Amino acid sequence: GKLTFIARPGDAAEPTYFPLASRGPTELVFVNTAHDYPQRIRYWREGELLMAEISLADGSKPMRWRYEPVKQ
Repeated sequence: GKLTFIARPGDAAEPTYFPLASRGPTELVFVNTAHDYPQRIRYWREGELLMAEISLADGSKPMRWRYEPVKQ
């Protein structure tokens, strides 16, 4: 099998599959060009931060999130 990101927002009737397109030491990129938006889902690390981005396949119309570790 191939690593696949499966997205199913609360109002979606069926899940959308995003197969792994590329990976590096600190990054995973999933792409499904048949989907309207997003077409690309990217996760990467910046030090202790986990970064996430959705966009069209060419990287346009990006939306980003930054996740920080919980301080206890």
